[in-house]
Amino acid sequence: MEIFTLFRGYLLADATIAAALGTRVYPVKVPQKVTYPAATIQRITGIRIGHLHGPASIARPRYQVDVWSLTFQEATTIGAAIRTRLEGKNVILTDTTVSPELNYRVAFDFQDERDLSEPDINEGYYRHSADYFVWHQVNGFAA
Repeated sequence: MEIFTLFRGYLLADATIAAALGTRVYPVKVPQKVTYPAATIQRITGIRIGHLHGPASIARPRYQVDVWSLTFQEATTIGAAIRTRLEGKNVILTDTTVSPELNYRVAFDFQDERDLSEPDINEGYYRHSADYFVWHQVNGFAA
């Protein structure tokens, strides 16, 4: 199971984020001719916590969430909504694409954020970028 799908679903389950982005949350890069604002999620690192008794059961990847917008205010406002949704949350997310459905314990740990201007991308856009550690179980448990 790749945590991206559950991560994306958790973001879009928030009414404020869904109202701002619709379903425009993409892996790694924004597609061409997309409607803005939009967001991207990319894994920066993929650390698994191991032990002496077998394979790792917990992962702690670092994810970067970027909000892309035509205005600085919109990018930072949506970025703040995402931070509110994620920071310090410890939740159980369900993978409904498998049978039986599997649950995963997931905790979001905010790390840092930046505000950037991208003048060479699509004639200039603003980007709010934030990093989160996403602690999660490697193997789910029955729903």
